[in-house]
Amino acid sequence: FSSDMQVVDEELSQTIGQITNSLFNVGGALLGVCAATKGSFIILMIPLGYIYRDVQKYFRKTNTTVARLAAVSLSPVYAEFSQAIGTGTSSIRAYGESSRFTAALENKVDRNTVAMVTQQLAGQWLAIRLDTMGALISAFIAILAVSSRDQNFIPAGWLGLGMTYSFQITTFMKFCVRIMATGEAQMNSVERIMFYCEHMEYEE
Repeated sequence: FSSDMQVVDEELSQTIGQITNSLFNVGGALLGVCAATKGSFIILMIPLGYIYRDVQKYFRKTNTTVARLAAVSLSPVYAEFSQAIGTGTSSIRAYGESSRFTAALENKVDRNTVAMVTQQLAGQWLAIRLDTMGALISAFIAILAVSSRDQNFIPAGWLGLGMTYSFQITTFMKFCVRIMATGEAQMNSVERIMFYCEHMEYEE
């Protein structure tokens, strides 16, 4: 409960602010590329928008579920530590149960580690797909620069600006999707606190 309260009090508000900033960054970079290419980027932006939406939706669902598993598997680790740190240390030593306690703790930590590693692998899965989308944007601008070289359709300086923004889009999109998934995962703490307050039976 204290861990969930810390997430709500300290981390969730910062995440919401970062989500707002990242959305403005992504929007600004996309508008910069569109302006630099005189609207030609819209041809590519429409299909990429659908792909981006599907990738984001798939990742956020998975990340939220894995984050919930990580939070649930972390509670027994805290419980085991609190039992040992309090009055349990002397009892564990007196009855010679150190090895059994260590094995039980390692088992609980392993379960939590599996969820955490899975969450990191999901982040790498997302990074590969967003890097691919960013490479497509850069390739589109490069092809546009080569094809319009003799027609002076778009000035070279504008294309250079568009290429610069295309490199930034990948970074902004990665951070945007990841921070949105983090915020959605942190809402698990709100869900757990609501469960404690409304559905947990009180001790008599």
